[in-house]
Amino acid sequence: MKLRRQNQTRHRAGQERDTNNAKQHGARTRAKEKREKGSTTAEIALVLPAVLAFCLITVQAGIYFFAYAAIDGAAAEALETAQAYSNNPDIASEAGNNAASSFLSDLHALEGTPEVSVTRGIDTVTVHIAGEVPSILPGIHWKVAKTVHGPIEQFLFTPERDELDFSPKW
Repeated sequence: MKLRRQNQTRHRAGQERDTNNAKQHGARTRAKEKREKGSTTAEIALVLPAVLAFCLITVQAGIYFFAYAAIDGAAAEALETAQAYSNNPDIASEAGNNAASSFLSDLHALEGTPEVSVTRGIDTVTVHIAGEVPSILPGIHWKVAKTVHGPIEQFLFTPERDELDFSPKW
């Protein structure tokens, strides 16, 4: 019995000590809160510009890659059109120019008017497209360009079969 009372007394004393510790801890926490009042605003003011700059640079990089993909697609479209269009190099070059310009104007991926050059030689077609990437960041003026080459498609007549052979002869 005596042992039980001692344990109870110790237990109650422990509770009182815990209560006193909690009161002291609460007082320290309140004092700390008074000292740190306004620190969140300062932290946000320091970190927010860096976070915003990172977000804007990420968006600008996405715009750049979109413009590059658009120029890549326009160059492929112009090359395909100029390869198969006509035996007249001038008409084929103009058709390739129109195909690339139409492709790029539909996407609105570049600032201003892109430079489109389609040159059709004796057995090859060369397409060069260049333009300026739209910018959301001041002072950044990125340019993007793409040049592709390909052979001219030739359709051969095979008299023994009396039909046209439409497979390209590379």
